[in-house]
Amino acid sequence: MTREGNAVAAERAARNLVRITEAMAAAGATPADGVKPRAAVVSWDLAHNPVGRAYVLVRLLQADWKVDLIGPMWSRFGTSLWPPLSGAQLQVRSFPATDVSDYLPKALAAALQDKYDIVLCSKSRLPGVHLATMIAEWSDAPLIVDLDDDELTFADHRTSDDFEAARSGMIGQLLDEPATKLADECLSYFDARTVVSGPLAARYGGITVRHARNPGPTPGSDRYRTTRALARARCGVLTDELAVLFIGTVREHKGVQDIVAALSEIGRDDVRLHVFTTTSDREVKSFVDQRVADADHLYVTHGPCSMDELGRIMTAADLVVLAQEPDSAISQYQVPAKISDATAVGCPVLVPKMEVFADFESAGLVHTYLPGELTTKMEALLARSPSDNDRRMLQERFLSELGMAVNRARLDEAISRARAARSAEPHHASGPLHEAVNSLYLRKRAATPDRPQPVVRVDEAPPAYDVAFFWKQNDSDI
Repeated sequence: MTREGNAVAAERAARNLVRITEAMAAAGATPADGVKPRAAVVSWDLAHNPVGRAYVLVRLLQADWKVDLIGPMWSRFGTSLWPPLSGAQLQVRSFPATDVSDYLPKALAAALQDKYDIVLCSKSRLPGVHLATMIAEWSDAPLIVDLDDDELTFADHRTSDDFEAARSGMIGQLLDEPATKLADECLSYFDARTVVSGPLAARYGGITVRHARNPGPTPGSDRYRTTRALARARCGVLTDELAVLFIGTVREHKGVQDIVAALSEIGRDDVRLHVFTTTSDREVKSFVDQRVADADHLYVTHGPCSMDELGRIMTAADLVVLAQEPDSAISQYQVPAKISDATAVGCPVLVPKMEVFADFESAGLVHTYLPGELTTKMEALLARSPSDNDRRMLQERFLSELGMAVNRARLDEAISRARAARSAEPHHASGPLHEAVNSLYLRKRAATPDRPQPVVRVDEAPPAYDVAFFWKQNDSDI
């Protein structure tokens, strides 16, 4: 090639490099000289719904961090990533586990596989707390715990605050009540805390980070009308019908049976409850039958929808009812993410009047009902279909409290606090945690001496590149 040809080729390569860099910037990529810091988000199980909150944290971090979602998949819950996250843009590191005897070697290998600049643990369950602590110690990184439930309320018997059995290592398995109590006690190891609700903040302290979402299309716009029409067709909602939506796991305290009972009392033929859930039809029917016999015409079940599809499906709704059982210990602290999903598209939400929803009510994000008022409040809201302007105003209120930007700023503040705390106290005092898990492992191995040791493979991640060039010599006849 001539000198002039070399100059032309060099200029062309330079222009191409500029275009590639601009395209990377437009796509959110970072050139090699501006590599994002690394974050690990740890969930105690990746195969069922607890990973949903971890996904929120990943989404909040992705703009500024290179994020890995890490955790076991317990065989009792499944062997693949939670279905609603299928298709999500995630970097996932997981390993299968049955009990502590195969969990511990694999968790140790996972903790030593890479290093991170920040570690976030979603929920205070022992496998997540243990794994997150090991990763943070190996990485010498600040450690944050994110709480969106009081995990002790999920224990079968919350009768004592005595942690002595847990401290002495006498936990029977990693997911039993003493193990959960130990995890709760270990929250003192963390450099900062984030919480999702006012009652959790009152109990544990920390910075409030909501179930953040991006807004849907602006109500009244052509895009909104098209999205809503397609979503209603997807749900099988007729033009003159009203749709009440429930999306999530059907459990006793979530009140699906109460919503169906209210629809039965209202007696309108043009209203049905649409349930999107991983819960089987048989289980849903068993809950409904507790309150209403022969209620099949009042509700329809759909399979789970992905997180990517969730926002579009929500535009089909005329009302979202979250009939949490006020007397349930779980409900006292839990904020359903569906408040965010619904208000992101300007859909009205009805919840029981409880302390956990007080700040949402004062912000104009939800309607509330007192005991005995569910039917009358549902009937009134269904009788007054919200205008496009009503929906736009609700969406604006959503942005100020439940949007991505405001909650990303809150999470950034928590990270700053964790870094400052880590600088002041550089070592996590996690000895009792490791002693308890190691003791359980040794007792399990002693009880099953013939059980083969698990094979642990640490897959090396391929090197990451920001730009790839293909070169061929022009006169090579290739």
